[in-house]
Amino acid sequence: MADDEQTLFVMTKRVKEALELINALDESKLAVIVKRLVKNVGGKGAPFTTEELEQLQDHLSLAEGQVRRAKKDRTDRDREKIKLHGAMFHAYVRERGETE
Repeated sequence: MADDEQTLFVMTKRVKEALELINALDESKLAVIVKRLVKNVGGKGAPFTTEELEQLQDHLSLAEGQVRRAKKDRTDRDREKIKLHGAMFHAYVRERGETE
């Protein structure tokens, strides 16, 4: 990404950690996760069940805090934030694929 382009989001510690995890994933595993997330964009349910999140946590060697559980009572604002984060993630993945 060129320096003169605007960034999509602030590179917080948590975003940097997420990007490190994404970059470290095997492409086949990342593809499965991204497909599941994309399929769920705009949906009301969680993309992964609690059991699937636990499996992801185990398979990817993630700490408890690195896996976010779905909240049962999301507000409209929460849903909009999730959509925005998903869109930013997809933009990052597209850019990563174009540069490799």
